[in-house]
Amino acid sequence: MPISIQDMTTNVRLRLGDPRAQAPNDQAVLNQVCTQVRNLKRFKRVTGNAWDFNDTTIQVVANIDTYAITPSDFGQALAVTTFDPNNPAWIPRLIKIYEPQNLVLDIPAYTNKNASWYYLPWDGSNCTAQRCAFYWRDNQAYIQFWPLPQLACQYQIRYLQSAVGVNSMALTQAPLIDDEADLAEIRAAVSLLGMSEWYAPDSAEHRAINTEKRRDLGMTLANDEREAARLFEAIVRQPTGPRIYQRWNSTTI
Repeated sequence: MPISIQDMTTNVRLRLGDPRAQAPNDQAVLNQVCTQVRNLKRFKRVTGNAWDFNDTTIQVVANIDTYAITPSDFGQALAVTTFDPNNPAWIPRLIKIYEPQNLVLDIPAYTNKNASWYYLPWDGSNCTAQRCAFYWRDNQAYIQFWPLPQLACQYQIRYLQSAVGVNSMALTQAPLIDDEADLAEIRAAVSLLGMSEWYAPDSAEHRAINTEKRRDLGMTLANDEREAARLFEAIVRQPTGPRIYQRWNSTTI
């Protein structure tokens, strides 16, 4: 069964040796769980491997070249393809992604309106775009196409999901695969160790016990984190780019 956000908050308290109810409180535990999950997702995004990707479709109309990307989990674009699944003659075609400032760099001297007809694609769709660019404005993602569309059509965007999407997830949802949850829980426990108490700090004896327990847990959690981090980094080291492997067969010699 996948480990949910709620399960992870419970596990963090167990890793801390079940401290007092308000030391740390549930809000602090939840905040640290979400923080560590976001950190792991960000780490995976910068490995160069396509982790946690999703798809969305852009409905294009004539004479409008810029469209807002509405999914709240949009993070980073991976690819844009033509999309016309109801057309039996349609062949998917990749649209080249440019930086916004280079979208019109070195284009032939056609007017924007006529360029759609000069570049009528061979893929059997109405998708006449040859280039696209992504940018953010006021915390909203946009995609812009060139040339100016003259026909209604669709494009599909494949993208990496944003790590901040964790904040909008339900407590019953699983933000990570099970193999990664341990590292998020351990790091959350380490971050909360300084505010954890097992006895009310109303006497010198109780304060001394709390201090000793933090020291002991700090050592054990540090060892656990090193092992969990090593396994996590091994998981994300997967090959990137095209790979074709063929086992050597001595009988063909």
